[in-house]
Amino acid sequence: MSLNDPPNELQSFPPAKVNEADRKKLKQIYISLILIGLAIGCVLSVGIVAAMNHFGLTARPEPLEQSLLQHDQ
Repeated sequence: MSLNDPPNELQSFPPAKVNEADRKKLKQIYISLILIGLAIGCVLSVGIVAAMNHFGLTARPEPLEQSLLQHDQ
């Protein structure tokens, strides 16, 4: 970068060479994070469904009586 170049111009750099051991370690960390996220999501979904069943939020609502419907109109 010289003094005559605009200050916000993007520079072109060659890609950095990544060691194969580092690549394997990063891949292992990435896969571990995905699996941990899936496990947490499964546990949370089972807990949420259990809580919804406990509070009756998954049951079909009871129908309103005809007299209540006519009174509101």
